[in-house]
Amino acid sequence: MRSTRVVAVAAVLALVALVAGAATLAATSSTSAVPSARHLQVGPGPITTATGLLTFSDSSGISVTGTCEFDFVHGTADLVASDSLSILTVTVEGRVVGRGLYLNAASMSSLLGAPWLRTTSPKVQGALRELAHLLRHPDLARFAAHRIAITRAPGTTTATFRFDHVRLPSTLGLPIGLPRKGRLDVAVTIGAQGQVLVFDATLTSPDGGTNRLDLSIDDYDVPVTIATPPTGSVVALTRSRARILLGSNYPATAHLLGELGARLGPSG
Repeated sequence: MRSTRVVAVAAVLALVALVAGAATLAATSSTSAVPSARHLQVGPGPITTATGLLTFSDSSGISVTGTCEFDFVHGTADLVASDSLSILTVTVEGRVVGRGLYLNAASMSSLLGAPWLRTTSPKVQGALRELAHLLRHPDLARFAAHRIAITRAPGTTTATFRFDHVRLPSTLGLPIGLPRKGRLDVAVTIGAQGQVLVFDATLTSPDGGTNRLDLSIDDYDVPVTIATPPTGSVVALTRSRARILLGSNYPATAHLLGELGARLGPSG
């Protein structure tokens, strides 16, 4: 049960990090292989869709891997995340359609009343538009003072940055714990047309612990279909259902959703 709760929150946080926290794409360190740019061409205008792979890991052994799809024209996004804890792997899905935020926790549907939970956020569409802009033309020049290297290869350029003495808000009560301060190493690889190919970030705490987030784009402007879940399979994310799903992580996660403008329905 705890593992399911952890991965459910991890999926929400991963989707939130990509959608509502899109500005972080402007800053991250890299050991990831650079993808072939010929599969990632974009036109001169705004990007319409993007698909990619998101991974998070830390030195305590938590590992979350997610495939993500974005349709910026229709304002939708989808993340399928798998969380590995010891010998157990649990998979959940997070989805954005319009102002709706959906979470699939099928393994707990008997307790929650349906496989999909829904809440809304008035901020999510603006964040998706910002993400589309950042993926197409990241403004890395504003971090020039922190840049430590530029590496060029045929069709790609990788900029690496270092941010010392980074301070973070408290993550007390969330399943993914981050230090309150540390060093952030960032690498962003862009293609010949200015599009983001790879974004890597490694946060190192004063005691040597690490947290790593990687986003690799697989393709741009390919067909993507992200639909609203069937009506009969969706129930509202109420406070009582959130407590069942999140357990001890409920207060911190409810606060995080509130910061995004999301509202949990009354208990019931």
